[in-house]
Amino acid sequence: MIEGRRRNYLFAILILALLLFNAPLMIVMDEVGGGGFLPAYLFVGWTVVILLAVLAMQGRGRGKR
Repeated sequence: MIEGRRRNYLFAILILALLLFNAPLMIVMDEVGGGGFLPAYLFVGWTVVILLAVLAMQGRGRGKR
């Protein structure tokens, strides 16, 4: 099981992803730049979420790998 600080980091990343990809914000991003900005926003947003999750799961672990 994931314990302690790592679980808190993953929970914070989940909240960030929910905030980044909620419907009202996606509608606003679709309107910015005439709709051409949304694919870049999605790509950068998912890249950030994935990289943060990788960083949260990496590190010195105790026990078996």
